Order: sequence, then C-alpha cells, then structure tokens
Amino acid sequence: MLEIENSPLMLSQSNPNSLMLQAEIQEHIRQAIDQLPPRLRETFVLRFEQEMSYSEIAEKLSISNSNVRKRIQQAREALQRQLGQYL
Repeated sequence: MLEIENSPLMLSQSNPNSLMLQAEIQEHIRQAIDQLPPRLRETFVLRFEQEMSYSEIAEKLSISNSNVRKRIQQAREALQRQLGQYL
C-alpha cells in the first residue's frame, strides 16, 4: 500500500487516538484510490503500490511514457480533490 506512515499526517503514533486516526485516514485513502476510474487506478497502483517505473508501466499497459505521466497526474489531482480535508 502507499507509504503514508511517514507522511506529516502520521507524525504522532504513540497514543490510541493517533493510531485510530491513522487507520481512518488509510481507509479513506484506499477508498479514494478504489473510486478512481479504472485507467487511472491501474496506472496509479502500478506506480505507487507495485513501484514500477514509468517505462515498465507504459510497456505493461501498451501506452506511451507521456500517457503514463498524464494518468498519474490526473490520479493525483483526483485524489487531492477527494482527500483535501485530510491534507
């Protein structure tokens, strides 16, 4: 899954409330990723969960590197809109 453990959102993990908040935020992020259109979700997951390079994704999906970059940017923008209250 995405590495949000080291994000500014997760600064304090020492108390139960912080741990509950972290779990809630992770669930919201997962739901937001799941709600992305399939072409954006697949590209985003390949890049950030499977840590594939742009060229590996382009080859796997039979699209250009620039299309990979565009899809990742669109996915980021959609996630920022959906998760703005947590950022």
